[in-house]
Amino acid sequence: MNGVTSSAADILDDQDASGSSIGAPSYPVEPMAVYTEEEVRRLSAMAKQTSTMWNLYPELFPGVNLEASVPILVDKYHYGDFCWSPVISAPWIAELMDHGFITMAERLRIRTAPARRPAPKLSPSSSSSSAAAAAASGSTRTNESRDGDRGGLGGSVVRDVYLLLPKLHRERCVLMPDGRHLHVGKKVKKRSKMFWATVDQAFDQVVEGCHEQHGFNWLHPPLVREFRQMFFNGVGRDRGIHLHSFEVWQKKPSRTQDGEEGEREGADTSLLLDGDASSGEVTIDDMQLVAGELGVRVGGCYTSLTGFYRGDSAGSIQLAVTGKLLEQEGFLLWDLGMFIQYKQDMGAIVIPRRDFVQRFNAARTKRECRLLMPRPVNCADIIKKEPPVAPTDNNPTFAAAPDGAAAAASASASASASASAPTPMATSPPLNPTQPHPHQHQQQQQQHDNTQPSKKEKKKSQRKRRLEHNKANTNTASSKADDMQQGEHVAAGGEEAQGREGGGEGVGVGVVRVAELVGDDDDGW
Repeated sequence: MNGVTSSAADILDDQDASGSSIGAPSYPVEPMAVYTEEEVRRLSAMAKQTSTMWNLYPELFPGVNLEASVPILVDKYHYGDFCWSPVISAPWIAELMDHGFITMAERLRIRTAPARRPAPKLSPSSSSSSAAAAAASGSTRTNESRDGDRGGLGGSVVRDVYLLLPKLHRERCVLMPDGRHLHVGKKVKKRSKMFWATVDQAFDQVVEGCHEQHGFNWLHPPLVREFRQMFFNGVGRDRGIHLHSFEVWQKKPSRTQDGEEGEREGADTSLLLDGDASSGEVTIDDMQLVAGELGVRVGGCYTSLTGFYRGDSAGSIQLAVTGKLLEQEGFLLWDLGMFIQYKQDMGAIVIPRRDFVQRFNAARTKRECRLLMPRPVNCADIIKKEPPVAPTDNNPTFAAAPDGAAAAASASASASASASAPTPMATSPPLNPTQPHPHQHQQQQQQHDNTQPSKKEKKKSQRKRRLEHNKANTNTASSKADDMQQGEHVAAGGEEAQGREGGGEGVGVGVVRVAELVGDDDDGW
């Protein structure tokens, strides 16, 4: 980008556990872009001249107070999801991610008039020779003129300008990784034993895979340059922002003695999640990358940015492995960005922007969540491993439930706070960990149906209970009627008894019919 100077990153890797276990870069890490104040103003003015859209969207600059700006966006910005900024730099991106923004990039093609240059004075002989040379080369225009012809205006120069698009969705798709909401299909569980997973071992290859499947889209080269600064040089880790890459691998096909393709021998497919480096452990050198994802960890919230897949079921397995790892590491929120149907099939729900900001602010304060998996682990072992016990309170901030006397104090405090707090906006149901997820209810119902008797047996037992009940009521009514007839008020007592017993029999039969509809067995309805 013209007019932008660059310098080496000042923030180095902090050499912690998460930084020392990342894979090596495929090519050298470029320096961060450094913007001057004049350059920022010029880029902002150029963008606003290209389209009125940039005058409508909120413009953000480094140094703005995001703690105060985000509530204003939540309350007053109702007609869009995007903000924009002329600055694309790693520290600024980390600050935006720390407040719940998903950062994207946009390319603008701006036509500018080239600087006028004095025409050279040529003699007739030199002009004829230069014309002959130009004819031999096939062109008489400069590079700037050729760029102008591609833009459609002769003599203009087309320049690529990149803007940063911080996105704060009006509706956000989220999933709570507490062991109750994530749904993993049978096909994924069955095929997962053929794949292995790692974390932070092939960042550049994952970026290449995303470009291969989606094109540049919003992941343009200037944004990739700053992402690599955050991943390899640790920019943003001082404020708890960690960029991650999830990788799913499959063993390369090898030639057997018969000439047929088969899996390489000597690799144990039953690696444990906490296993040691025993003989037969596979390495990523023996495998090929078939799926991957870029994401960012902010405290106890993980945000999926983009991903790709190259094989059948590889993308679904990568998402299932990511969700299971988040469960096992105690994450509080999985941010999935915009709504897509497959996310809802996994167990995610859509919440409004206000609720998302509240949940994100509560989750980002948790700093002890880690994502460490430098060695390949079989995906089936990750999916089978049980997550820790999730909290059972109704706190929408997903805080762990206290016990003992602290629980009573917390309950009384929350009750008093709820009595004085205003009524929340009724939009979408909160993520209540005590309520079963629809997928979990379907699984429970399916297990219950498998243990139930057949229709024929059920009808037979219901008919038998109904006959026994009617027979018992009839015997009781007849015995009571005989006793009443022997009294002093035979006629009146008989009519009253018949009325009571008739009503009682009707009520009794009605109760049996209701029980037949509901079911006497404890089926959870």
